[in-house]
Amino acid sequence: MQLKKISLLLASFALILLSIAAAPVLQTTNFTNLGLGTGSALDTWLTFDGNAQDFYVALDDSADDLLIGLGSTVGTTPIISMDENLATSLAGDATVAGVINYADTDSVLTGAQTITPTYTYLQVSPTAALTLTLSTGGAEDGDLLVIHNLVTTNTNIVDTGATAGGGALDLGQDDTAGFIFGDGVWVEIFSPDNS
Repeated sequence: MQLKKISLLLASFALILLSIAAAPVLQTTNFTNLGLGTGSALDTWLTFDGNAQDFYVALDDSADDLLIGLGSTVGTTPIISMDENLATSLAGDATVAGVINYADTDSVLTGAQTITPTYTYLQVSPTAALTLTLSTGGAEDGDLLVIHNLVTTNTNIVDTGATAGGGALDLGQDDTAGFIFGDGVWVEIFSPDNS
C-alpha cells in the first residue's frame, strides 16, 4: 500500500516537472538575471491586470519590437514601441514636464517644435512643414549651433526672445543657418540668402 502511494506521488511530481519543462517561461541565472521566454519565435509578455484597465510590456517577436500597450493582447493598442534599430514610436500625445534634449545629430521632426541643442551640428529631415524655436536651456556663452535642412520640405526657425540678429529664417533643401550663444540668446551668425 505504501509503495502505491509513493509511486502515485512520484508520478504526480513527474507530471509537474514535465509540464514545467514543456513550456519554460521564467529563467534565472545566479539570481542576477531574470529572463522571460525560451529563445524561440514566440511573443513574451507581462500583463498588469488592473481593475479598470490592463496594460502589458511585451516582446512582439514577429516584429522584433518591445511594446508597452493597453489591454492584454500583445500587439494591439501599443502605446510605446521600440525596434531593434532603437527607433521609438509613441501612439498618442506626449506631455513633457521638462525640456526635450535631442542627443542625435539627425532629427525627423514636423510641426512646431522647441529644441534644446546638445550638438553643434543638427541635421533636420522634416516630412511635413517644420517650425523650430531654439531653447536656451543648458546653453553657455560661446556655444555654436549649425542647423542643416537635408530635404525639400522647408524648415522655419522663428525669431523669438531666444534668438537675435534677424527675422525668421526659412531653410530649403541643403540650406544651413548658424548661431552662437551669448548673453542669454542664440545670435544668428550666418543664414541662407533666399531672397
